[in-house]
Amino acid sequence: MFAWLRGMTKWILMNRNRRIVTIIAFLNVLLGYLVFALFHEPRLIILMALVSAYAVSSLTMERYLTLGASCIAALQVLLFLLLEPALVAAPLTNAPLLLLITAALTLLMMSMITNIQQQEYFSTIESDRQLLYKATINALLSARGLPSIYSTVLSAVSELYGRSSVLFSRNAEGKIVSACRMPEGLIIYDSEFAAAEAVFASGEPAGRFLVPCSFSPFLHIPLKSGDTVLAVLAVLFADGEQIDQKMRDEIAGVITQAASAIERQTLADEQQTVLIETERERMRADFLRAISHDIRSPLTGIMSACSTLLQSRERINPAVRENLLVNIHEEAEWLCHMVENLLSVTRVSGPMSALKKTPEIVEEVIGEVVARCAKRFPDVHLHVSTPEEPLLVQMDATLIIQVLMNLVENAVKYSGGCDYIELTVTTREHSAVFTVRDYGVGLSPEMIDSLFIPINRTDTESSHGLGIGLSICRSVIRAHGGQITGANSPDKGAIFTFTLPMEETL
Repeated sequence: MFAWLRGMTKWILMNRNRRIVTIIAFLNVLLGYLVFALFHEPRLIILMALVSAYAVSSLTMERYLTLGASCIAALQVLLFLLLEPALVAAPLTNAPLLLLITAALTLLMMSMITNIQQQEYFSTIESDRQLLYKATINALLSARGLPSIYSTVLSAVSELYGRSSVLFSRNAEGKIVSACRMPEGLIIYDSEFAAAEAVFASGEPAGRFLVPCSFSPFLHIPLKSGDTVLAVLAVLFADGEQIDQKMRDEIAGVITQAASAIERQTLADEQQTVLIETERERMRADFLRAISHDIRSPLTGIMSACSTLLQSRERINPAVRENLLVNIHEEAEWLCHMVENLLSVTRVSGPMSALKKTPEIVEEVIGEVVARCAKRFPDVHLHVSTPEEPLLVQMDATLIIQVLMNLVENAVKYSGGCDYIELTVTTREHSAVFTVRDYGVGLSPEMIDSLFIPINRTDTESSHGLGIGLSICRSVIRAHGGQITGANSPDKGAIFTFTLPMEETL
C-alpha cells in the first residue's frame, strides 16, 4: 500500500499538469467546505466542482486529466449531498472524513488515468511496430541489390528492437565476411565469424540462448533458400536478456522475406551475368569479323603487288613498279595503324589500372596530333582552336591522340574530298570538349544509327571501310569517363564530339 502511495505521489509530482489537477481537486474540497459552512447552500458546492473541472481543462489541455477532474468533481458533489446532514449537525467533526474520502478518490482516479495513458502508450507503440514491420516487409519485396537488402534487414532489427546486428555472407572465394553491420562501428571478433561458419555448415541457428556456439553474445540465424544458407543474421543480446515468442515470430518473418529477397536478387544477378556474357560473345564475334575483313583487304593488296614484282622482275615498267611499291607502302602503313588500334583495344578492355592517366596539358596533346597529321595528310589543312588559358585534363595521352587521329583520318577519307578540317577544344561545366568537323558529304542515316558498333562499313570509294576505329574511340573515351557522339552538321559535313572530365585550369 505504502509503495503504491509513494509511486502515485512520485507520478503526480513528476508532471506539471498532474500537480495542477491534484492542487485544484483539494482546493475544490476546501473551498466547497468553507462555502458550505458559511452559507449552508449545497448548490454552491456544485458550482465549485464545475469551476474546478473547468480550471483543469483550461490549464492542462489534456483530455484524460480533464475527464478525471470532471469525475472527481462529480464524486465530490455526490459526497457533499450524501454527507450534508452529518455536516450540518457536526461540520467540524465530519470535515476531515470528507477530506480523507476526497483524497482517496483523487488518488484512485489518478491511478485509473495512469493505467489508461499507459495502455494508450503501449497500444501506440505496438501500432507503430506493426506499421514498421509491414514497411520492412514491403521494403524487402521492392529492394534491388544485395547491399540494399542487407541494409534493410539490419535497419529493421535496429528500429524494431533497438539492437545491434551484423549480416555475414560468403565472398567469391567462399570466405565468411561481414557484408553489413549496424551500427557501422560495431566490433566483430573472430569468434563471431566462427559461429557464422558453423551456421553456414549446419543450417541451424546458434549462439545466444542455444547450445551451439553458446559463447557468442549474438543470436546467429540462417537466411535459407531450401537447404542452402544464403547469409547469416547475427543479433546482439546483453547478458541476462531473454527473447520472447513474439520477437521470435517477427524476426522469423523478417528472415523469411530477406531470404526470398536475397534469392531473387541472386537469380537476377546470375541472369544479368548470362546476358552480359552473351552480349560480350556477340560483340567479340562481330569484332573478329570486322578485323578479319579490314586486315584481309590490305594483306591481299600487298601479296598481289609483291607477286607481280617477283614474277615480272626486270620486265615491269618502272612507273608500274613505283606504283606497286607505293601501294605496298600505303597498305603496310594502314596495317600498322590497325595494329595500333588493336593495341588500344587491349588496353581499354583490361583492368582500369591499364590506363595510364596523368594530368596532361591539352594544347600539347593537340600539338602532337597536328604534327602527325602534317606527316600523314600533307594536303589537308587542319584548323585548330583551343581556349586562351591552358587546360589540364587527366588522360592517357597516347590513347587520346589515337582517338583524335582516328577521327581526323575518317574525316579525310570519308568526307568526299574535303581538305579542310576543324579541330576545336572548348570547356563545358567540368569537362573538356573535343570536336572534329569536316565540310564534306556528311553521314548517311544508316551510318548514324550504327556509328560506334564494331562492324564493317563498306564504302565504294575506299578500300577498307570505316572498320573498328570509331568503336575503339568510344571504348577509349568511356574508359576515361567521357562520352562521344557523331552527327551531321546543320550546314555541311560531319561533326564528332567527345568529352573528358577536366581538372582545374592552371
